[in-house]
Amino acid sequence: MTILFILYMCLVPLLMGMFVMKIVDFKGQNMADNYLCGFLTLVVMSGIVQLVTTMLNYSFAWYCKALLIVSCFMALVGILVTSILQSFSVKEFRRGIREKERAINRKGIAFGIFLILVIFVSVLARILFSVSSLEGDLTLETINTSIATNTIYKYNSFTGALIEGGMPIRQKILTLPFLLGFFAHTFELDIPILVLRIYPCFVALMCFLAFHRMATYFFPDSIEKRITFTGIFGFMVLVGDYSSSSPAYLLIYRGFGGYALLTCVILPFLFVACLRRKWGIAALCLAAEVFTVWTTYGVGFGVMTVVIFIISFFFKNIIRSTPAKTKEQSGKV
Repeated sequence: MTILFILYMCLVPLLMGMFVMKIVDFKGQNMADNYLCGFLTLVVMSGIVQLVTTMLNYSFAWYCKALLIVSCFMALVGILVTSILQSFSVKEFRRGIREKERAINRKGIAFGIFLILVIFVSVLARILFSVSSLEGDLTLETINTSIATNTIYKYNSFTGALIEGGMPIRQKILTLPFLLGFFAHTFELDIPILVLRIYPCFVALMCFLAFHRMATYFFPDSIEKRITFTGIFGFMVLVGDYSSSSPAYLLIYRGFGGYALLTCVILPFLFVACLRRKWGIAALCLAAEVFTVWTTYGVGFGVMTVVIFIISFFFKNIIRSTPAKTKEQSGKV
């Protein structure tokens, strides 16, 4: 079942992204965009299905079945849409690579890719062999309570008592513990291994994809610079766990948490989306943040990022539209 889970995590978000990207960004997407958008869509769908489950008083097993059906259906639609539109041609892709990059040092590129792979594998090794504990952790207790009672937010995860007073809507839609519970329940995985080891590896993969997407924007015509950029940020993740609030620490030791996904995946991808002015992708990132971490009425770091970019674009347009003052010609009054 572990192999089925890995196949699900590798293929379903990618195929879901192929469908979603045809809506939010019909032109300019690549495989990294597809996977990142697909996984963020899976998070949002998990939150929506979870909210429907709690409103209709359905069981946790119903939530798992519904999310599995929705995700697989969207993946199937992604295959059909991509096939019908014929948006990806291997021959054209290879021809474009040959035309644009004939003068590139292939040995240097191969060495750079090898170096990034070494850094990425090192990050995975740190995640897999890190000394982390889930004892008393809310995520683990929430997963265990949901699976044991077949409910969602009906019982206190620590005391086991029935929640009688209800919960705020902002807390009801936090979905990562239940998404992890969906993985554990559907694919019969060991919960501590899934939470501490397997799932954080996919978060690390998405982190590197977000860095790669950022590098593609900054250096669209230079593979060497893109590889260097991604390698530098990857190395910072590898050795940057200097404090409990740093992105590297969150990724390596708390990769299952909402703030790890927000800091290492959502915000970098949102940053690139704002630079590209892809507001559909930005809206997806904001929705994923709402369903991932507790924020004040949904106004979190993502909203502030978008607001800052909109203000900067507004002033940039004003500066561009302002006519430049011409110097008076010498000798004329």
